[in-house]
Amino acid sequence: MVTYHGSQLKVAAKATTPAFTDATATVEFGYDFTRDVEDVYKHGDPAPQELKPGHHSISGTITRNYETGNFSAAGVTFAAMCMGIIPMHIAVFPEGDALPKDDIEDCIFSGYSKKFPLKGIVQETAKFKGLLITPT
Repeated sequence: MVTYHGSQLKVAAKATTPAFTDATATVEFGYDFTRDVEDVYKHGDPAPQELKPGHHSISGTITRNYETGNFSAAGVTFAAMCMGIIPMHIAVFPEGDALPKDDIEDCIFSGYSKKFPLKGIVQETAKFKGLLITPT
């Protein structure tokens, strides 16, 4: 089994058609997949008879060192990605791999924040929601 350290991964983003563009200033990336699981009961029986998958939600954040360059192949800055409605793909690549291990598709950015530490590097964070995760 292959294990990865975070420093061996790169995060990249793209609009629907262009190729992925490396986001080298990324310092943290994470996403959550949650699904409501519904209990199905038989009338008069207190124990569930089966479990059925319900609605699901994909959300996450990207944190990167603040820079003025472009983050994505769409040619927009990180803040502009959050203020716009361009669907993006966000992917994680192990070091040296040409294909992503996780591709979160049709992401829309829902929030943006920036931190200015007095000792340290200015960082910005974007929140996003996605429709589909394609693991490879």
